[in-house]
Amino acid sequence: ALVPLAWRCARRLPARARLLTTFLVVVSSLHVELSSDARMYSLLALASTAFLAQVLDIFEEGRGGLGLGLWMAVGLHTHYHFLYVLLLLGGGALALAWFEPVLRPARARLAGGLALGLLLALPWYLLVFPGQLGHGLAPGGSDGSAQRLLEGYKNLVFWNVSVSAQRVRWIGLAGSGLLLLLAAGGAWLALGTRDPLQRARGALLVLAAFGIPALAALVTQLSPRAGFEWRYVSGALVALCWLATEAGTRAGAWSRARALGAAAMAAAALVISLANLTDPGEEDYRGAVATLLAEARPG
Repeated sequence: ALVPLAWRCARRLPARARLLTTFLVVVSSLHVELSSDARMYSLLALASTAFLAQVLDIFEEGRGGLGLGLWMAVGLHTHYHFLYVLLLLGGGALALAWFEPVLRPARARLAGGLALGLLLALPWYLLVFPGQLGHGLAPGGSDGSAQRLLEGYKNLVFWNVSVSAQRVRWIGLAGSGLLLLLAAGGAWLALGTRDPLQRARGALLVLAAFGIPALAALVTQLSPRAGFEWRYVSGALVALCWLATEAGTRAGAWSRARALGAAAMAAAALVISLANLTDPGEEDYRGAVATLLAEARPG
Protein backbone atom coordinates (compact mmCIF):
# COMPACT_ATOMS: atom_id res chain seq x y z
CA ALA A 1 0.00 0.00 0.00
CA LEU A 2 2.94 2.34 0.61
CA VAL A 3 4.13 2.04 -3.00
CA PRO A 4 1.05 3.55 -4.70
CA LEU A 5 0.84 6.12 -1.89
CA ALA A 6 4.45 7.18 -2.58
CA TRP A 7 3.62 7.43 -6.30
CA ARG A 8 0.56 9.56 -5.55
CA CYS A 9 2.47 11.85 -3.18
CA ALA A 10 5.29 12.34 -5.68
CA ARG A 11 2.91 13.55 -8.40
CA ARG A 12 4.08 17.03 -7.38
CA LEU A 13 7.57 16.22 -8.68
CA PRO A 14 8.89 16.12 -12.25
CA ALA A 15 8.38 12.74 -13.92
CA ARG A 16 11.94 11.48 -13.41
CA ALA A 17 12.01 12.40 -9.72
CA ARG A 18 8.57 10.87 -9.19
CA LEU A 19 9.76 7.62 -10.75
CA LEU A 20 12.97 7.57 -8.71
CA THR A 21 11.15 8.29 -5.44
CA THR A 22 8.73 5.41 -5.97
CA PHE A 23 11.54 3.14 -7.18
CA LEU A 24 13.53 3.70 -3.98
CA VAL A 25 10.47 2.81 -1.89
CA VAL A 26 9.96 -0.35 -3.96
CA VAL A 27 13.55 -1.57 -3.53
CA SER A 28 13.99 -0.44 0.08
CA SER A 29 15.30 -3.59 1.73
CA LEU A 30 14.16 -2.33 5.12
CA HIS A 31 10.59 -1.84 3.97
CA VAL A 32 10.55 -5.24 2.26
CA GLU A 33 11.66 -6.76 5.55
CA LEU A 34 9.20 -4.83 7.72
CA SER A 35 6.21 -5.43 5.44
CA SER A 36 6.85 -9.19 5.40
CA ASP A 37 6.38 -9.34 9.19
CA ALA A 38 2.97 -9.31 10.88
CA ARG A 39 4.07 -6.41 13.11
CA MET A 40 3.28 -2.72 13.39
CA TYR A 41 6.23 -1.05 11.70
CA SER A 42 5.14 -1.10 8.06
CA LEU A 43 1.70 0.16 9.08
CA LEU A 44 3.42 2.93 11.05
CA ALA A 45 5.29 3.94 7.88
CA LEU A 46 2.05 3.86 5.88
CA ALA A 47 0.07 5.92 8.42
CA SER A 48 2.89 8.47 8.82
CA THR A 49 3.19 8.95 5.05
CA ALA A 50 -0.58 9.09 4.57
CA PHE A 51 -0.85 11.74 7.30
CA LEU A 52 1.77 13.84 5.48
CA ALA A 53 -0.04 13.31 2.16
CA GLN A 54 -3.35 14.45 3.64
CA VAL A 55 -1.79 17.62 5.08
CA LEU A 56 -0.29 18.42 1.67
CA ASP A 57 -3.69 17.84 0.02
CA ILE A 58 -5.32 20.24 2.48
CA PHE A 59 -2.70 22.92 1.88
CA GLU A 60 -2.44 22.60 -1.88
CA GLU A 61 -5.85 21.36 -3.01
CA GLY A 62 -8.23 22.29 -0.19
CA ARG A 63 -9.32 18.71 0.49
CA GLY A 64 -8.41 15.83 2.77
CA GLY A 65 -9.79 16.76 6.20
CA LEU A 66 -11.71 13.50 6.68
CA GLY A 67 -8.78 11.42 5.43
CA LEU A 68 -6.44 13.27 7.77
CA GLY A 69 -8.57 12.34 10.78
CA LEU A 70 -8.94 8.70 9.75
CA TRP A 71 -5.24 8.17 9.04
CA MET A 72 -4.39 9.93 12.27
CA ALA A 73 -6.60 7.47 14.14
CA VAL A 74 -4.90 4.54 12.37
CA GLY A 75 -1.47 5.88 13.31
CA LEU A 76 -2.36 6.51 16.93
CA HIS A 77 -3.72 2.97 17.27
CA THR A 78 -0.68 1.46 15.53
CA HIS A 79 2.26 2.63 17.64
CA TYR A 80 2.92 5.26 20.29
CA HIS A 81 5.72 6.54 18.03
CA PHE A 82 2.98 8.19 15.94
CA LEU A 83 2.65 10.72 18.77
CA TYR A 84 5.91 12.22 17.48
CA VAL A 85 4.39 12.43 14.00
CA LEU A 86 1.37 14.19 15.43
CA LEU A 87 3.46 16.59 17.50
CA LEU A 88 5.82 17.68 14.71
CA LEU A 89 3.79 17.22 11.52
CA GLY A 90 0.42 18.11 13.03
CA GLY A 91 1.82 20.94 15.12
CA GLY A 92 4.00 22.15 12.26
CA ALA A 93 1.04 22.18 9.88
CA LEU A 94 -1.05 24.18 12.36
CA ALA A 95 1.77 26.70 12.82
CA LEU A 96 2.18 27.09 9.05
CA ALA A 97 -1.57 27.53 8.57
CA TRP A 98 -1.76 30.20 11.26
CA PHE A 99 1.29 32.24 10.30
CA GLU A 100 1.51 31.85 6.50
CA PRO A 101 -1.17 34.03 4.85
CA VAL A 102 -1.51 31.85 1.75
CA LEU A 103 -2.35 28.81 3.93
CA ARG A 104 -4.96 30.44 6.14
CA PRO A 105 -7.94 29.09 4.12
CA ALA A 106 -6.81 25.58 5.12
CA ARG A 107 -7.04 26.23 8.87
CA ALA A 108 -10.62 25.06 9.41
CA ARG A 109 -10.20 21.82 7.42
CA LEU A 110 -6.87 21.06 9.08
CA ALA A 111 -8.18 21.70 12.60
CA GLY A 112 -11.31 19.64 11.87
CA GLY A 113 -9.28 16.67 10.67
CA LEU A 114 -7.01 16.78 13.72
CA ALA A 115 -10.00 17.02 16.04
CA LEU A 116 -11.64 14.00 14.36
CA GLY A 117 -8.46 11.95 14.76
CA LEU A 118 -8.17 12.84 18.44
CA LEU A 119 -11.82 11.97 19.03
CA LEU A 120 -11.45 8.55 17.39
CA ALA A 121 -8.27 7.73 19.33
CA LEU A 122 -9.45 9.08 22.69
CA PRO A 123 -11.06 5.83 24.00
CA TRP A 124 -7.84 3.89 23.42
CA TYR A 125 -5.62 6.44 25.11
CA LEU A 126 -7.98 6.91 28.05
CA LEU A 127 -8.93 3.29 28.70
CA VAL A 128 -6.19 1.02 27.34
CA PHE A 129 -2.89 2.82 26.78
CA PRO A 130 -2.35 3.63 30.51
CA GLY A 131 -2.57 -0.10 31.21
CA GLN A 132 0.08 -0.77 28.59
CA LEU A 133 2.38 1.77 30.17
CA GLY A 134 1.83 0.20 33.57
CA HIS A 135 3.48 -3.13 32.76
CA GLY A 136 6.92 -1.71 33.57
CA LEU A 137 8.75 -3.60 30.83
CA ALA A 138 11.61 -1.98 28.96
CA PRO A 139 11.11 -1.18 25.27
CA GLY A 140 12.58 -3.31 22.51
CA GLY A 141 15.38 -0.80 21.99
CA SER A 142 16.33 2.41 23.75
CA ASP A 143 19.62 3.41 22.13
CA GLY A 144 18.87 6.80 20.61
CA SER A 145 22.50 7.77 20.11
CA ALA A 146 23.62 9.74 17.06
CA GLN A 147 25.32 6.61 15.71
CA ARG A 148 22.11 4.58 16.05
CA LEU A 149 20.12 7.34 14.36
CA LEU A 150 22.55 7.44 11.43
CA GLU A 151 22.40 3.66 11.24
CA GLY A 152 18.62 3.93 10.94
CA TYR A 153 18.97 6.33 8.02
CA LYS A 154 21.42 3.98 6.31
CA ASN A 155 18.97 1.13 6.78
CA LEU A 156 15.99 2.96 5.28
CA VAL A 157 16.84 1.92 1.72
CA PHE A 158 20.10 0.00 2.16
CA TRP A 159 19.34 -2.33 5.06
CA ASN A 160 21.24 -5.62 5.15
CA VAL A 161 24.32 -4.36 3.28
CA SER A 162 26.57 -5.71 6.03
CA VAL A 163 24.97 -9.17 6.17
CA SER A 164 23.32 -10.71 3.14
CA ALA A 165 24.91 -8.31 0.67
CA GLN A 166 28.43 -8.51 2.10
CA ARG A 167 29.98 -8.78 -1.36
CA VAL A 168 28.49 -5.41 -2.37
CA ARG A 169 28.74 -3.75 1.04
CA TRP A 170 30.62 -0.68 -0.15
CA ILE A 171 28.08 -0.04 -2.89
CA GLY A 172 25.34 0.06 -0.27
CA LEU A 173 27.30 2.29 2.07
CA ALA A 174 28.11 4.70 -0.76
CA GLY A 175 24.47 4.69 -1.87
CA SER A 176 23.19 5.42 1.63
CA GLY A 177 25.71 8.25 1.96
CA LEU A 178 24.46 9.71 -1.32
CA LEU A 179 20.88 9.39 -0.13
CA LEU A 180 21.56 11.43 3.01
CA LEU A 181 23.68 13.99 1.17
CA LEU A 182 21.09 14.53 -1.55
CA ALA A 183 18.24 14.65 0.98
CA ALA A 184 20.09 17.34 2.95
CA GLY A 185 20.60 19.26 -0.29
CA GLY A 186 16.96 18.84 -1.20
CA ALA A 187 15.94 20.15 2.21
CA TRP A 188 18.15 23.21 1.76
CA LEU A 189 16.71 23.93 -1.69
CA ALA A 190 13.10 23.37 -0.56
CA LEU A 191 13.38 25.69 2.42
CA GLY A 192 15.18 28.35 0.39
CA THR A 193 12.51 28.83 -2.27
CA ARG A 194 10.53 32.08 -2.44
CA ASP A 195 7.22 30.35 -3.18
CA PRO A 196 5.40 30.17 0.20
CA LEU A 197 3.46 27.04 -0.77
CA GLN A 198 6.57 25.18 -1.89
CA ARG A 199 8.42 26.40 1.20
CA ALA A 200 5.64 25.06 3.45
CA ARG A 201 5.76 21.72 1.62
CA GLY A 202 9.53 21.66 2.09
CA ALA A 203 9.18 22.38 5.82
CA LEU A 204 6.77 19.45 6.25
CA LEU A 205 9.07 17.13 4.29
CA VAL A 206 12.05 18.14 6.42
CA LEU A 207 10.05 17.51 9.60
CA ALA A 208 8.97 14.09 8.31
CA ALA A 209 12.41 13.07 7.05
CA PHE A 210 14.66 14.50 9.76
CA GLY A 211 12.65 16.05 12.61
CA ILE A 212 10.59 13.06 13.73
CA PRO A 213 13.48 10.52 13.87
CA ALA A 214 15.67 13.08 15.66
CA LEU A 215 12.92 13.77 18.22
CA ALA A 216 12.44 10.04 18.82
CA ALA A 217 16.15 9.62 19.42
CA LEU A 218 16.25 12.66 21.72
CA VAL A 219 13.37 11.42 23.89
CA THR A 220 15.29 8.22 24.67
CA GLN A 221 17.98 10.39 26.27
CA LEU A 222 15.34 11.89 28.56
CA SER A 223 13.33 8.79 29.43
CA PRO A 224 14.54 5.16 29.61
CA ARG A 225 10.97 4.01 28.90
CA ALA A 226 11.02 5.59 25.43
CA GLY A 227 11.98 3.08 22.77
CA PHE A 228 14.13 3.68 19.71
CA GLU A 229 15.60 1.46 17.04
CA TRP A 230 16.02 1.66 13.29
CA ARG A 231 12.55 0.22 12.63
CA TYR A 232 11.08 3.38 14.18
CA VAL A 233 12.68 5.50 11.45
CA SER A 234 10.59 3.71 8.78
CA GLY A 235 8.05 6.56 8.64
CA ALA A 236 10.76 8.84 7.20
CA LEU A 237 11.29 6.65 4.10
CA VAL A 238 9.10 8.42 1.53
CA ALA A 239 9.93 11.97 2.67
CA LEU A 240 13.67 11.26 2.64
CA CYS A 241 13.55 9.69 -0.84
CA TRP A 242 11.41 12.60 -2.07
CA LEU A 243 13.91 15.20 -0.87
CA ALA A 244 16.85 13.24 -2.30
CA THR A 245 15.36 12.82 -5.77
CA GLU A 246 13.92 16.34 -5.89
CA ALA A 247 17.41 17.75 -5.31
CA GLY A 248 18.46 16.27 -8.65
CA THR A 249 15.77 18.19 -10.53
CA ARG A 250 16.40 21.68 -9.12
CA ALA A 251 18.18 24.15 -11.39
CA GLY A 252 21.25 26.04 -10.29
CA ALA A 253 24.82 25.28 -9.37
CA TRP A 254 25.73 21.60 -9.26
CA SER A 255 22.39 20.60 -10.79
CA ARG A 256 24.01 18.06 -13.14
CA ALA A 257 26.06 16.59 -10.28
CA ARG A 258 22.91 16.22 -8.16
CA ALA A 259 21.10 14.50 -11.03
CA LEU A 260 23.99 12.08 -11.54
CA GLY A 261 24.11 11.45 -7.80
CA ALA A 262 20.40 10.58 -7.73
CA ALA A 263 20.88 8.14 -10.63
CA ALA A 264 23.90 6.54 -8.91
CA MET A 265 21.93 6.21 -5.66
CA ALA A 266 19.07 4.44 -7.47
CA ALA A 267 21.53 2.10 -9.21
CA ALA A 268 23.15 1.23 -5.87
CA ALA A 269 19.72 0.49 -4.39
CA LEU A 270 18.97 -1.86 -7.28
CA VAL A 271 22.28 -3.70 -6.79
CA ILE A 272 21.57 -4.22 -3.08
CA SER A 273 18.02 -5.31 -3.84
CA LEU A 274 19.22 -7.94 -6.32
CA ALA A 275 21.91 -9.12 -3.89
CA ASN A 276 19.27 -9.61 -1.18
CA LEU A 277 16.97 -11.33 -3.66
CA THR A 278 19.60 -13.92 -4.63
CA ASP A 279 20.91 -14.51 -1.09
CA PRO A 280 19.52 -17.74 0.39
CA GLY A 281 19.60 -16.40 3.95
CA GLU A 282 20.73 -18.21 7.09
CA GLU A 283 17.42 -18.98 8.78
CA ASP A 284 15.99 -22.49 8.47
CA TYR A 285 12.38 -21.82 9.38
CA ARG A 286 11.04 -25.06 7.93
CA GLY A 287 13.66 -27.10 9.78
CA ALA A 288 12.97 -25.27 13.03
CA VAL A 289 9.23 -25.89 12.75
CA ALA A 290 9.80 -29.56 11.90
CA THR A 291 12.01 -29.96 14.97
CA LEU A 292 9.43 -28.32 17.23
CA LEU A 293 6.66 -30.55 15.92
CA ALA A 294 8.80 -33.69 16.23
CA GLU A 295 9.78 -32.97 19.83
CA ALA A 296 6.48 -31.57 21.07
CA ARG A 297 4.98 -33.30 24.10
CA PRO A 298 1.55 -32.85 25.77
CA GLY A 299 1.69 -30.21 28.49
